[in-house]
Parts: sequence; C-alpha cells; structure tokens
Amino acid sequence: DGAVALAALEADVPPSKRPTVPPPPGATIPPAASIPPPGPSDAIDQEALTARDLVAALRAVAHGADASEILGDNTSWEALFAALLSLLLRKRLIADWEFVEEFKKI
Repeated sequence: DGAVALAALEADVPPSKRPTVPPPPGATIPPAASIPPPGPSDAIDQEALTARDLVAALRAVAHGADASEILGDNTSWEALFAALLSLLLRKRLIADWEFVEEFKKI
C-alpha cells in the first residue's frame, strides 16, 4: 500500500541528466591504527637547537638579555632572516612580490 505508492512515484520520476559519479576510493584505517605525525624519521638529538629555543633566544635578545649561549657570539642575522624568508616563500605564506614591495618601502 505505502510501498506500492512509493514505487509508483519513483516510476514517474525521470532519470537525472547528471552522470552518476562513484565515490572516490578511500583508505581504510583500522580503528586502533596510529598514524605517525609528519616529521624527520631519524631520532632527534636532545641537545640540538630547536625552533622553540631559537624563538625564546630571539625574544630574550629583544628584551635586552644575553642569549649568546644559545645563539653564539657571532649571530648572523642575515642568515637567520634568509632562512626564515625562504621558509615563508616556500610555504607560500607570503608572495615574493609582496616582500619586495614591502622591502622597497624601507
């Protein structure tokens, strides 16, 4: 009765002109699987300088403290900013033309 009426309604609906697209194949992950985060595959040296150490040292220097223990005595600010700019450009967080325009303002 209700099913017969539904079947009759479905028979009256013309087929869609849009092609049917099958769902994309997905990766199935077992429920208990752990996926390692992206990063270097080698073990990280605990004594190595980290970005967090570098930022803390730069903040300390900005406030007038001595951070030569972390940064060394001959800190190359040019190399530091070149590395930072290279990362920002590579990650497309800034456009090269925007940086050049901003640099010309100085």
